[in-house]
Amino acid sequence: FSCLALSNFAHDDTNKAEIGTNGGIELILKAMDAHRDSSGVQEQGCGALANLGVNDSNMYRIAQQGGIEMVIDGLKRQGHGRAP
Repeated sequence: FSCLALSNFAHDDTNKAEIGTNGGIELILKAMDAHRDSSGVQEQGCGALANLGVNDSNMYRIAQQGGIEMVIDGLKRQGHGRAP
């Protein structure tokens, strides 16, 4: 539920910045990496990253810390990367 909590906190612009500067993005990505086969963690992690990424500094942090690859990998693992 920690990714869900950060996702909810990130609806506020001040919180977005605080989460980004205090290591929240790194923790979300670590949770997603540790629980690659958990659809719940992947879903909530993606939601949190989406909310945080609205902030330009966070968008840069997400990209620099491998967030784009993590989201793509999560989609593939959950069966969204297969051809129709």
